[in-house]
Amino acid sequence: MIETMRRDGTLREFNARYKAGRATAAAEGCGYMNFAVVMKRLSYSGSLVEPGVHKLAANSLLDTSDS
Repeated sequence: MIETMRRDGTLREFNARYKAGRATAAAEGCGYMNFAVVMKRLSYSGSLVEPGVHKLAANSLLDTSDS
């Protein structure tokens, strides 16, 4: 899954969202998931999803909304 994300540009988008989320959390004095943990979870979730669903899996890892 990570390699597919790298090829289609999704990984770049994911990394930017992670960096922005971490900066926001730090500014608010909140913790945020460590990047190594995120990548492990992303790799694990990739083994559970159908091909082409990697964007949804990546987005769900970074979703911090309360809804």
